[in-house]
Amino acid sequence: MGLGLEATVIAEVARTDIERAMSMLAQVREGYTQIFSLVAVGKALVSNEETDRALALGEQLPEKNQDVYFNLVINEWAYTDPQSLATRMNELPSTEAKYRAAMDLIRFNVGRNVLTKEQVSHVKRFLPADYNSETGRRGSESSTSIARLNNLQNLSEEEREQVQKDFQLMILDGRFRRYRAPSQ
Repeated sequence: MGLGLEATVIAEVARTDIERAMSMLAQVREGYTQIFSLVAVGKALVSNEETDRALALGEQLPEKNQDVYFNLVINEWAYTDPQSLATRMNELPSTEAKYRAAMDLIRFNVGRNVLTKEQVSHVKRFLPADYNSETGRRGSESSTSIARLNNLQNLSEEEREQVQKDFQLMILDGRFRRYRAPSQ
């Protein structure tokens, strides 16, 4: 899937030695490998309650790749420290990051009720009008993805790249949830 082994090595190192993992980032090839290496370190920073450093790390990426980084790191933050994220929503770097954070927080809060009513109300201000709290998605988000997958042969190169990115995010997100679920 275009992902070099450096990302796996850095992810493993980041679990036990964040500083060493950060020093290894300079040697990572560009592209998906760089993005997912930074994501691994960003997630480790968030888990270690170093969210300012995690946010700063994402800003090292080219702007076109920052959404992927921030979506995955903010997902980790929402899962590990939802109260902190709810409090710092205004500090997130983009409208998209705020929307994704709000979506993650609302979804993770269902059944757990870790956020106060005031925090939930504050977080919901960052959701778009077409957000459906029952499905956890925007109005047509899921149907658009399914339609794109059904028409893979007719996609442009840019659309194919987006499908590949979506697939990689799905794989990483699914692997993360399976890994973390037993510790709840």
